[in-house]
Amino acid sequence: MRIVALVLLTLLTASSSLAAQQRIERKWPLAPDGAVKIHNFVGRVRVVGWDRDTVAVSATMPANYRLFGGGSREAVKLGGEGAGSGADATADLVVHVPATASVWVRGAATTITVEGLIGTVDIGSVAGAVRV
Repeated sequence: MRIVALVLLTLLTASSSLAAQQRIERKWPLAPDGAVKIHNFVGRVRVVGWDRDTVAVSATMPANYRLFGGGSREAVKLGGEGAGSGADATADLVVHVPATASVWVRGAATTITVEGLIGTVDIGSVAGAVRV
């Protein structure tokens, strides 16, 4: 009986933390030589260069977070913001940008990965790994 109760408690705890996550997808038009600024305080940012004139972001973040973003065809700014600590404050963003765009990414405890870009890149993370 104790084993069954323990298994049920584990499943309920896991499902409640999964339910607390939200998946968000957004797109903005951007000229091939446009600029993109990305902010994510804690978590991961993966930037991928592609051959479209669009910034497309797919984010997984806690329910108490929101994805902000906007701009023009010349520049787009986006990121995750919210309150919380530990796993409740982690946001993961996958951002597709025109390969020739100028990209700027900032984070605190953020792992940043950039691939497929031929434009300029400016990256800063206080305590996260960076791979270009």
